[in-house]
Amino acid sequence: MPVDCQRSTSGGKGNLNMFIERDPHICAAGLPTAQPDEVVADSLQHYLLKDEVDALLSDTIMPPKKPLPLPPLRHPIPLDMRYAGPFGNVAKILNPPIKTKFQTLVDDFKDTPYTSYWKKPLGRSSDPVPMLPEGFDIEGTTFGKKTEFHGRLYDIVMPKEPQIDNTSKSKDPGVQKEYNYCAPPFNNDLTYGHRTFVDKRGTYAKCCVTDDRMILGTSSRTIVNTIQANFQDIYQPRIGVVLSPNQNINNLPEGYSFGKLKPPDNLPECLTFCELNPGREPSPEIPKIEDVPSDCLDFRTTYTEMVKPDKEQDKSLMAGLPSGRYFDQDFPVTPERCCKADRSCFPHESDMKACLCPSVFTLLHVNHRDMYGKRDPDVIRQVFEAVGEQFDDEKFNNVWEEAKKYHSQGWVCYETFRRALENYDNSEEKKK
Repeated sequence: MPVDCQRSTSGGKGNLNMFIERDPHICAAGLPTAQPDEVVADSLQHYLLKDEVDALLSDTIMPPKKPLPLPPLRHPIPLDMRYAGPFGNVAKILNPPIKTKFQTLVDDFKDTPYTSYWKKPLGRSSDPVPMLPEGFDIEGTTFGKKTEFHGRLYDIVMPKEPQIDNTSKSKDPGVQKEYNYCAPPFNNDLTYGHRTFVDKRGTYAKCCVTDDRMILGTSSRTIVNTIQANFQDIYQPRIGVVLSPNQNINNLPEGYSFGKLKPPDNLPECLTFCELNPGREPSPEIPKIEDVPSDCLDFRTTYTEMVKPDKEQDKSLMAGLPSGRYFDQDFPVTPERCCKADRSCFPHESDMKACLCPSVFTLLHVNHRDMYGKRDPDVIRQVFEAVGEQFDDEKFNNVWEEAKKYHSQGWVCYETFRRALENYDNSEEKKK
């Protein structure tokens, strides 16, 4: 190797300028590099052309391609019929499709001969009677095959002799399936799994899903700062509490209302009678003609009272869905084809107010049926004394006789006894 080519072309570059060359004519073994002045730092400071192009393309915002025009609709977009019912075609009737000029012209041509030639008689159709003999009774003759009478709809829906339910027992809710396992090694009464001894009553799941804060009324409370809590108490209105930040309501008379009074406009003129026909003598009074005879008027709402004394009561079940709302029967009553949960946890007569504002009775699974059920005197007296009422025998008997007047057959429930007790207490206070 020539001496001029030995410039930093041999040996490790990591040892450059770290040792003294005693003999420059001695070279290290191996092939010399073709780029003697290149170091690793120079390669790391520059990008390749491909990397620069890729970085530029990745940062470029490419405009989206223009979508192709949609083909013309042969039929209009159908309406959303997922939740449509038997009476869901009102929108089509109220807003019919707009007819084209050709359809309008065709309809006008069709109506022209009917209005000009076929004179429609009153109570008859406008079409002629084609291919019928002379003297044929058009109104008294009915074409077609006479259908057989299968009975009334009420007898079909609610037959007097109900059909035998042939549904197998395995289709009932909560029925254990039979897999025909070998009887000695397999036992249907066994319950698999690890038993927990947390709650021996068996209501552990109910305790987990029940929040005690709902019963205490602190479920919607959150932890806030003292300054924020005081600010909310002063400036944010509370339900049923008058908003008075500076307690200025205490310095006003009772019944004071804020605002500016506005004098009424021509109020006396609006309240004054006016003469429709001035200067004319009044016509004689026409006697009042009743729409319904007084003998046929009956404003009672219960089925028991609407039946006249000489008529027999129809105690057959009415058609429709069973609801269990029978106030004239002993409670609790489970409707047909229903279970205990339908009348205790999920009643059919739940209202929106009970769901939005749950009371103590709702949280403890006490519904309105329990309030209107027929009760014995001992049960009612025990319940009201547990609440805090005090009765002696004379007072309880008087309230009980008063509560029996609320029902046609003399039954007493919690609600009727509460009303009678309230009336009895009011009458005693007036006597004092």
